[in-house]
Amino acid sequence: MNVKDNKKGFTLIELLVVIAIIGLLSTLAIVSLATTRQKSRDSRRSSDIRQMQTAVEMYNNETGSYPSNVSWALLQVDIGPYLVGGVLPTPTDHPGDCADDPAPDGNPWENTADSNVDCYIYCSNADGYLLGARHEDNGAIDEDVDGPPTSYLAGECVTDTYPIAQVPAFTCLDEQVDYSGFCLGTL
Repeated sequence: MNVKDNKKGFTLIELLVVIAIIGLLSTLAIVSLATTRQKSRDSRRSSDIRQMQTAVEMYNNETGSYPSNVSWALLQVDIGPYLVGGVLPTPTDHPGDCADDPAPDGNPWENTADSNVDCYIYCSNADGYLLGARHEDNGAIDEDVDGPPTSYLAGECVTDTYPIAQVPAFTCLDEQVDYSGFCLGTL
């Protein structure tokens, strides 16, 4: 009598191949998601700076001077009424923003007090103003000013975290090692 084996199922090799393919696809999806999140944060920072620039210009049109650069809180008082929602952006407004970004060694916007990275910067003097945002992507950024902010002295710049003690303490140049600076205004 001829007995035929009717085993149904998958072999071990077939299962391992399927698991490997699923693992590869999930890895690609996670990498793509991380890049998309980074671009989203950078886009939001650029949008924040553009809104702040509009508010600074409106303040200047009404008062004939640029807003205070003593602290982020006083800047909020000056231009808050001209902002959508009335509030300046800060990293704490957006969980996962600059405060959670890696703080690479040598980053000129690094807050050495608590190793967090400042997202936003504002400088002003009689000649003009400068608004800047730190981008995680270190690629080229279009439609902004590029260069070191040579027009500003110590005490003329504040960040969303604390006053900057020395200038140049940041740069508006694109394609830095760890980040790019998105800046609007006068260098």
